[in-house]
Amino acid sequence: MWRWLDLAIGFILVTLIGGYSRRFVRKNAPDYERSNILLVGAVFGFVIGLVAVFGAQSGPTIATVVLFIWGFLAAAYLAFETDATDRAKKSRQVGVVAATAYVLVVSVLYGLFVV
Repeated sequence: MWRWLDLAIGFILVTLIGGYSRRFVRKNAPDYERSNILLVGAVFGFVIGLVAVFGAQSGPTIATVVLFIWGFLAAAYLAFETDATDRAKKSRQVGVVAATAYVLVVSVLYGLFVV
């Protein structure tokens, strides 16, 4: 029973973090420098990856795969439809960094803690 609860909490947290972070990034991205793009994207990808790995620790295989795909989509959601004021597409760059960091974090943490 607990493994389904962990998965449900993982899905909810990934969705909430993805939605709220997207608003923050889209609002502030036009002012970001290169270091900010890397930092914000890496932190966001790390947090989503951490939540996904610990949410999928004891779940069934198919639910784990779905949670990992959902986490990747949440990380890549930052890059979806930039604002008109973001002419340099900096929020898209943050999304690419976040998705890359997510893949790295999930592959390392899942390999260390679960397998």
